[in-house]
Amino acid sequence: MSTEANEGREQCPSCLDKAQDNLVKYSDGGCHCFACGYHVAGSSSKAPSTNTTTTQVRTMLDLAPFFASRSISPAVLERYSVKAFTDPDTLESSVGFPLINASGSISCYHYRKLNTATGTITRDFFYTKGTKVKCCLFGWQLVRSTTKTVVVCEGETDALSLATLLQNQPTTVVVGAVGTGFGKKVAAWLASKADGLKVVLAFDNDKAGREAHTEVVSFLRANSPELSLHKLVFEAGDVNEAIQAGEDLVQALETAPVAVVSSLKTSAEIADDTIAYINSLSDTTAIKLNFSPTLDKAVNLSPGKLISIIGESGCGKSTLAEHMLLECLRPQKHATMISAEMGGYEVALKLISTMEGKGYHNHDFLRNCSEEDKAHIHKSVRAATKYFSLADDFGGLSVEGIEEIVFEQIAAGQPPALIIIDHHLAIAENLDASTLEATAKAYKALARNTNSCVVVICHCRKPPNGNSRTIWRPTKADEYGSSGLGKYSDCMLGVAKDAGKNQLLVETIKQERMGGVYADVVLTMKNWQLHEEQAIASPLTAYEDDAIVDEELY
Repeated sequence: MSTEANEGREQCPSCLDKAQDNLVKYSDGGCHCFACGYHVAGSSSKAPSTNTTTTQVRTMLDLAPFFASRSISPAVLERYSVKAFTDPDTLESSVGFPLINASGSISCYHYRKLNTATGTITRDFFYTKGTKVKCCLFGWQLVRSTTKTVVVCEGETDALSLATLLQNQPTTVVVGAVGTGFGKKVAAWLASKADGLKVVLAFDNDKAGREAHTEVVSFLRANSPELSLHKLVFEAGDVNEAIQAGEDLVQALETAPVAVVSSLKTSAEIADDTIAYINSLSDTTAIKLNFSPTLDKAVNLSPGKLISIIGESGCGKSTLAEHMLLECLRPQKHATMISAEMGGYEVALKLISTMEGKGYHNHDFLRNCSEEDKAHIHKSVRAATKYFSLADDFGGLSVEGIEEIVFEQIAAGQPPALIIIDHHLAIAENLDASTLEATAKAYKALARNTNSCVVVICHCRKPPNGNSRTIWRPTKADEYGSSGLGKYSDCMLGVAKDAGKNQLLVETIKQERMGGVYADVVLTMKNWQLHEEQAIASPLTAYEDDAIVDEELY
């Protein structure tokens, strides 16, 4: 961890905290998120040791001042096996919270830095030693055969605060969900281990907490309908704040209503969502399409957006998407590609061909390349894919599997700004209209749940018999199988290819609702790179041409 002076805080790019202060920045250029573990090493950092041996240097009473300010008693700290340690590698004193794996044994410790002079925990760093677990319920080891109620909070501090409040209720155990994107994993844990228990969810009153509540309730209602599932209702932002504010959580627990998933939002939630959308439009968040200024105005590659690209086989859909991918990678944003057509080596060769303007994805060249060429390609691929992940499990991919992959990346501190799915028909379980529409809806949910921009490539129907056009340009009506992708996409691009001129013809066949423009762009391929040749861009005030917009969808 960086040990230089604290230079301020900002929003973590991994967990996107509402307060925008989770990420601690250091004078040596390093930074660390105390909540999700996102970390960038600074010049004074050293690699963490694999040695997990620690030496206890302070008693639990030494920690009392800090924990008392959080309404946490020493007896509860001892019950939950919270310890004070000195790390033998860094000699930093810290507080360790034990995390239990699925078998019930301690798998690892989460540590937070301890100010040995004052006995207070700081936000300077947050790290894990031991065998990391994707998700864990802190304190689950206290659940016994006599336990009747389990309350699930967010994080260790909230769990310890509420456990102190309820310590005279021996049949109630409070646990804390630990880990980024924990909703579905917590739900799976409860489904397998909470049989016969009353489960009360006490997640934070923010966007992440609401989303986790929805995920847990939806999963358990579908997979464990017999489970007694309730919600702890409080006004403050989280459980600890509610206790500090004097809310009667003992009474709230007794009267906790049955947990439901509601689509209704409060005025505060609507206001938060509005500001989050405005922030997503900033130059630092949205991905700019520098190879085509006109498409950059028409296509909003921002978090939560679903963009679709349709066209005939071989028309250049993947080429266009790969150029979007490079625009994401150049400013060192993470990106993920789900490829159901090309292997990873094919994607990598196309990427470096575009980056360097050379035709590496050519078998004649590859068969005859020298050892020097191979060394250069190896180095280029490593550089091109530094912030890039790819899954090419042909026939084994699903939207649920894709979401799992993305949440793993988020937990690892590598949240993808862009997810490219190539292609729609390979991801859907079958090609009937209802399945294709449900899959398209799942893409939109994927974009929102992961706060990523999702670009989906889709083949279109073959040109109608007797089509006399030399270049067949698709409309939204030509989407294969159903109109689902058109319904749920924020923007849809139709792509055609003029092979004689080595050009892609790209048209917005569904424009952005929020100030999007109609664009008709000619992109010429020169040295394996697309360049805007000519373009038309104008706002659409009326949909006179049904080849541009299918009015049925509006």
